[in-house]
Amino acid sequence: MAALLPWSFVRSDPLGPREPGPPSAPSPSVCPWSGVPANVPEMECGLLAFVHIVKTGGEAVWSAMEYMASQTKWRNISVWDHNALHYNYAEDPEWIELNRSVNADKAPRIVLQIHNGVPGVGNVLWAQSLLPMKDVLERKGCELRMITVLRTGAARLISGFEYQLELEKKANQDRWVGGPSLKTNPCADTVNVECEFAASNANTEVKYLLAGSSDLWPSAYHWAPMPQCAAYDNTIAKKDSAHAHTISGPDTYQANRDVRPLLPVERPPFGNASYDLEVLLPQARQVIANMYMVGQTENLDTLLVGIAASIGYRPTVTNKVDNPTKMKAYFNATSTACFDNATTSDDSLYQDLCKATR
Repeated sequence: MAALLPWSFVRSDPLGPREPGPPSAPSPSVCPWSGVPANVPEMECGLLAFVHIVKTGGEAVWSAMEYMASQTKWRNISVWDHNALHYNYAEDPEWIELNRSVNADKAPRIVLQIHNGVPGVGNVLWAQSLLPMKDVLERKGCELRMITVLRTGAARLISGFEYQLELEKKANQDRWVGGPSLKTNPCADTVNVECEFAASNANTEVKYLLAGSSDLWPSAYHWAPMPQCAAYDNTIAKKDSAHAHTISGPDTYQANRDVRPLLPVERPPFGNASYDLEVLLPQARQVIANMYMVGQTENLDTLLVGIAASIGYRPTVTNKVDNPTKMKAYFNATSTACFDNATTSDDSLYQDLCKATR
């Protein structure tokens, strides 16, 4: 499905103009998708909130939303920070302005990005903030529509791994993937860095919907990095004590938060595939049930058409938005198995929408 969107807006970023090249087509393996309604009515006013999960094509989606808002009566607000450990979203001027507008404006029209550093929708944000906003907006005759994008699990995890390596290459750092540098890694002779990364970032899409970016996850959301690396078992637990995970909402969300684990204390310090599948996946499905639209990374165009319809953006140029590039790296069988094993819940969530109707 070709999105009725100009090519330029997804390229109007700080990196400057780039050659558009030929439109990319979804892979033949992409499943039929039920995350976006066939007919999306325009919102009179309200809040279109985009939950931007890392490495799902969210930058292209948000760039599109910013452009579309600039061409309509809507405005954009983005709440996130790279340094989640030292970020208090409740004190972010953008968050403060969002609350002011929702409560004070007669007919607010806002497109919102929720990204790294903000507590997850499932554990905090829906009950503490978004649901009350929804009630306020509906009393004004407005709406709250929440949207996100899902990606096949292993593809998203590998993309995250490659991104981490790129960051380290630019910073001239050693190959770091969720723990100390391999120079100081007591398991450096045996560790598989791909598997360690997979264990530290397993089922990110499920957990992002619940708890936000991985910096905010409780230790039980991570898996033990490697069985042969028992000396690393406390790495993430130490990180949990260095910052906090709260379930109490913005009123008590402090920069030096105290640890408030989401799990009973008698549980092991790390999670596993069964825990993700049996406990976290059902909770994430509840979050998805509250989404008005769920896009598919492998074919972003359908979601962008729905976004355009929601805020009344009517472009005059027809083109197709580029979809994410294929993976650049190739991995051995062990690493590939780690990526697959660490994304079973993410893939189950994705497969829920691989059907003709939702």
